[in-house]
Parts: sequence; C-alpha cells; structure tokens
Amino acid sequence: MPLEAGDLFKKLITFQEIQPNVVMYNTIIDGLCKTSNTSMALKLLRKMEEIGCNPDAVTYNSIIDSLCKERRVDQALVLVSEMTGKGIPPNVITYNTLLQGLCSSGRWEDTECLLTEMGVRKISSDLHTYNILVDAYCKEGRTTYAEDVIEIMIQKGVPPDSITYNALMDGYCLTGKMDRALEVLNYMRSNEIWPDCYSYTILINGYCKRQELDKAISLLRQMSAEGLKPVVETYNTLMHGLFQMGRHNEVDNLFHEMLKEGNKPNIVTCRILLDGLCKNRYMDEAISFFRVNECKGIVHDIQIHNILIDGLCKNRKLDEARNIFDKLASSGLQPNVMTHNIMIRGLCQEGLFEEAKELLSKMETSICLPDDVTYNKIIRGSLLNKRYEEAAARKFSEDASTTSMVLDLLSKEQDPSVLAFCKWFLQ
Repeated sequence: MPLEAGDLFKKLITFQEIQPNVVMYNTIIDGLCKTSNTSMALKLLRKMEEIGCNPDAVTYNSIIDSLCKERRVDQALVLVSEMTGKGIPPNVITYNTLLQGLCSSGRWEDTECLLTEMGVRKISSDLHTYNILVDAYCKEGRTTYAEDVIEIMIQKGVPPDSITYNALMDGYCLTGKMDRALEVLNYMRSNEIWPDCYSYTILINGYCKRQELDKAISLLRQMSAEGLKPVVETYNTLMHGLFQMGRHNEVDNLFHEMLKEGNKPNIVTCRILLDGLCKNRYMDEAISFFRVNECKGIVHDIQIHNILIDGLCKNRKLDEARNIFDKLASSGLQPNVMTHNIMIRGLCQEGLFEEAKELLSKMETSICLPDDVTYNKIIRGSLLNKRYEEAAARKFSEDASTTSMVLDLLSKEQDPSVLAFCKWFLQ
C-alpha cells in the first residue's frame, strides 16, 4: 500500500464522525493485495469485522486472488468456506481465481471438484473460466483436453477469443506440433479472430526451439507486413534462438532493429545478450554492454552478474570477475550460492585453491550456505591442485564430473597415495 494511502486511512478511522464503509475498505485491501501485502489485507478484513463493517464478495475475492498468486491455495479455500458460512455467495470471479491457483499448482482432482461445485451452485463458466483451463492443459502438454474444452465452449455459446487460441498454439508448440499451431493461426484469420503480436511470438518461439530460425525470422517479417509491431519478447526469443544456433552475427542487427522499433531492452534481453556474448567469447563486448546498461539501472540483478562473472572466469579473466564479485554488496546485491560456486571454480581453475577454500569458509558461516555443487567444485579443485588429503576430508554427494575426474586420475597416475585415494573415493 502506498504510504500516503495508509496514512490517510489511519487518520480516517481515528475520527468517529468519519466511519469507513465497505467500499473504502475494499479499495485499501485491493491496493494491499496488488502490492503483495496479503497478510496486512487479512488483518484489515478482521478489523472490518471488529467495527461491524460487513465484508462483501469483492473484499474476499481480492484476498483470495492474492493468496492464490502466492501459491497459498489452501488458505484461499478456507476463506471461500468462511464467506459461504457468512452468507456471502462466491461468484464466478471467486471460482476463476481458485481455478487459476489450483491449475497453476497442478491440482487437477481439486480442479475437477471445483468445476463440479460450480455446476451445483449453478454458476455458469465464462470466457475467463474456459481460458484458464485451456491454458493450464496446454502448459501441461495435454492439448487433447484443451481441444475438448474449446469444443464445450462453442457448444455452450461462449466464443473462443485470441487468448484461447494463443494458449492452444502455445500448447502445440510446446509439444512440437508446429503444423497444428499454424492451422490454428489460419483458423483464427478465417474466423475474423485476428492474431496479435503474442500469437506470432508464440509461433516464433516454437520454431526457435525446433532450431528452424529461418521460419521464425520469416514470421517476424510477416507480422510486420500485417501491421503488427513486435514486442520485446518477440525479439528476445529470436535473439536467444540465433545465439543457440551460433548465428551471433545476426543478433546485433536484430538488437538494433528492436531499438529502432521503440522496444527497450528488459532484464531478459540483458540476460540473453550477455549469455550469448560470453559463450561466444566476445568478452569486451559483454563488459561494454554490461557497463552501458548498468548506468541505465537495467542490470541490477544477481542473475545477470552471475552470467558475466561466469563468462569472465571461463575466459580466464579472473581479476575482472573478482572485481565485480567484490562490488556486489556495495551495489545492494547479495551474492547467492551460484555466484559463490562460479567464483570457487574460477579460483580453482587458476590454481588459487587457498582463496577458494577461504571463500568456502565464509559461505559456511554465512546465510548463503554451500550446497553439493559447491563441494564438488572444491573437490575438483583439490584434485586439480593435487591436494588429495583435503579431497578425502570432505563429505558430499559427488556428481558425474567429479567421478569422471577421479576415474581419469586413476587411469593415469602411478603414485600409490593417489591410487589409494581414488580407490577410496570409488568405494
């Protein structure tokens, strides 16, 4: 809740002559929920009841929606039972919200029960209800079920819209049925349900995943010819696909085209470009891109820093990686376990095993505790630096890379102590 709204509300309830009504409470509760202050919204609901201001379906729907978005569906279901017990009948908005939460959590049996309950209460499904189901089935790859839902929609006189068909196209793309996805696009056109930029972005993403980049680029040109302006997600998808296929020379042109079209890079754009530049060893360009966007405040994200630090370490630029790592805290960013793992691997790779151990020790006494990946990197560092006694001193769940390294060591080394360690490790 914005501070001004909260202060105003507190002042209002201190004046006895100004008694907040349900509309005023609902406005504040909705604001709290939209800013993820669900617990405070629940407290305010209880405050309403204390002063005798009866909540309505709008009050409950706001909080139920917020709980479902936070994956607290069971608490949302309790609130539905509460509102029913108070004689406030749930409406289609209530059920749509619960359906979204249950489908997102993969609770299909509960979803079926909820749909049955809607039927018992004679609450008719609306377009949004059906779209939730179509989208959920398609995300699970269950396109046959989604098709059945669309058939029921048509039978009940609820015409599918572009959101319905976009979800179905996405489902076909996820399951590699690009021909079926194109059929949906053509069906939309023939029935005057005009595809939007997201329709094309879904198809472009599908072709990129199948590594059919020329078809994806052709669709980009087609949507522009039809007067549809590509969005940043469209360009992100294509640039990622081009990097994946090693066609990095085309990314620069596409990036500048995106800027020319008025699309500003977002966090995802930065991640894709930095990752692509680092993996293709364009480290000067990666650092330059990072610095430019750092000034714009776009790259204030630990994942982006991880990508760059990882690229620098893999390209043997440890000093620059260490410099960025050391400045994270002053930039207001908290290094996570992945950040530490990247640095430990980079230090071990450069033979700085003592510094890697020191970093591990700091992790073990901080809130960012090491995981099995961390210990595997330290063990491989121990082996790389011939510190076998330290490798044997640690307990961890070894991964395939560590085991492979030990097997390789066993086949090459003749030193009895090394062979003894290898045999101990493989027991």
